[in-house]
Amino acid sequence: MTNTVILNPAEVQTLGEEIAQLTKALAGCDPQVEARISIKSKPDKNLNKANEILQKIKQKWRF
Repeated sequence: MTNTVILNPAEVQTLGEEIAQLTKALAGCDPQVEARISIKSKPDKNLNKANEILQKIKQKWRF
């Protein structure tokens, strides 16, 4: 397991671009990626649209 890091959106995009090479380098290791998104939410902020997007990626992923 790697250490935990905080990625900004550009770094997440880079991870997406490099994941195939990383998986190749780790052949036979069955890599898994853990993801969590933190936000500074406003009390009146509606998160429904964000949750819809997250659930397109992984069912039951939501704020």
